[in-house]
Amino acid sequence: MKTTTFFIVLFSVLFICLPIVATAGDFAGGSGTEDDPYLVETAEHLDNVRNHLDAHFRQIDDIDLSGYAEGEGWDPIGYYYDRVDRESFEGTYDGNGYTIANLVIDRPDTDNIGLFGLLGIEGKLTDVALEEIEISGNKGVGGLVGWNDGDITSSYATGNVTGEGRFANVGGLVGFNSSDGTITGSYATGRVIGRNRIGGLVGLNSGTIIDGNATGKVSGEGEVGGLVGIHHGTIKSSYAMGDVAGEGNRVGGLVGWSTGTITGSYTTGNVTGSGRVGGLIGTSIGTITGSYAMGRVEGEESVGGLVGLNTGTITDSYATGNVIGVDERYEIVGGLVGSNPDGDVDYSYYDKETTGQSNSTDKGIPKTTEEMMQQDTFEGWDFEETWGIIENEIYPFLQWE
Repeated sequence: MKTTTFFIVLFSVLFICLPIVATAGDFAGGSGTEDDPYLVETAEHLDNVRNHLDAHFRQIDDIDLSGYAEGEGWDPIGYYYDRVDRESFEGTYDGNGYTIANLVIDRPDTDNIGLFGLLGIEGKLTDVALEEIEISGNKGVGGLVGWNDGDITSSYATGNVTGEGRFANVGGLVGFNSSDGTITGSYATGRVIGRNRIGGLVGLNSGTIIDGNATGKVSGEGEVGGLVGIHHGTIKSSYAMGDVAGEGNRVGGLVGWSTGTITGSYTTGNVTGSGRVGGLIGTSIGTITGSYAMGRVEGEESVGGLVGLNTGTITDSYATGNVIGVDERYEIVGGLVGSNPDGDVDYSYYDKETTGQSNSTDKGIPKTTEEMMQQDTFEGWDFEETWGIIENEIYPFLQWE
């Protein structure tokens, strides 16, 4: 009897541990390996991905998710309720040049939602194209991924994303990008709305963003940015073009609040907020190198063409947009930097004619529009590999643009 019981228990354990094997009709072909991925052709096939979270997939046709729009809409693939209760996608998904349209999620009380709820450290998404999305969640809300620990490459989302939570972490593509997360060559174009930690591409970034961009309007209360709401990692060769509006503090054309590194990036959208408002960054205690902002900036205090409040380092950067602040008596409004307590500003400039500002050089060097279009103005700048300029016609531009 004991022997029989032992084998029953052993069989049960083995059965539970065995991976779920796809059956005929689950996918259009493939075996789920890296060399022979499951082929995803229909909405039903995409829905079956959730049953094989460590497998490999390749999309082979455009997919319409309208059939999953009823009620709460699409159920995200993978989830993160807490560090214990989590289920991540650890496989690979190749969009293969095809689109996924009409993704609808209406779960205002649910965290970490998107097409994928949680992308794990081993997870990789490539060439995933989301079009006409409508997503509403609580916090950790993104068009493609709610919480990202993995690798996202050459992917995009168009449509609207909304977060209801107080510290929402809402982005057009990714809600939260962890220190392990990498986003490369990806973008979002829709409108992003929330309360705090709101970004056109990523709500809160602790990882790496390279060659990313966002062009939609972004609005919230505080920590609002055209690309990223709060930034603790690395941003390189990226831009934002949409208008950014925040009712509170730390509002920026690229990033609302940054403690990280930003290199070779720019913004062109207009920015409005209350305090610590900047054309590129609202509040910066990190590093900015080789970047610029061209949009109009308006706020009450600590308002700057590039950075509102700077306690970090700014090098080889400039601003040209009109800067408007309510209280200029205490020198907390500037063409490049609004307020600069203990910050370093080196070899950085602003157009005193277009910004409407001309203050002390410790917050940036004021130049005329004519001077800003001359290479000799920009002392020490690298015009061989980093910057370009057409003299007497335009301001300096980044060569990667």
